[in-house]
Amino acid sequence: MESIEITGKTLKDATIAAAAQLGVAPEALTVTLLEESKGLFGKAQVRIRAEVAEPVAAPAAAPEPAVVEEPAAKPRRVRAPSLRRLQS
Repeated sequence: MESIEITGKTLKDATIAAAAQLGVAPEALTVTLLEESKGLFGKAQVRIRAEVAEPVAAPAAAPEPAVVEEPAAKPRRVRAPSLRRLQS
């Protein structure tokens, strides 16, 4: 597992910076808060260790159900009305 230690103003800032350095999404990290301090003039700072989480093996995909195509219905024959009927 690849890991780094990084600091930031907030936990979120440090996590985003770690994700950028490791080249992964922030959701793919396991973050451990190592230190949280307030500096001079109330400036907060955190130090974290961020590790790339082990990829979870995806469950075996269920086979897709077979598609059964039903035969098309037989076309019906329809007679057109004759002109004689229409003229009457």
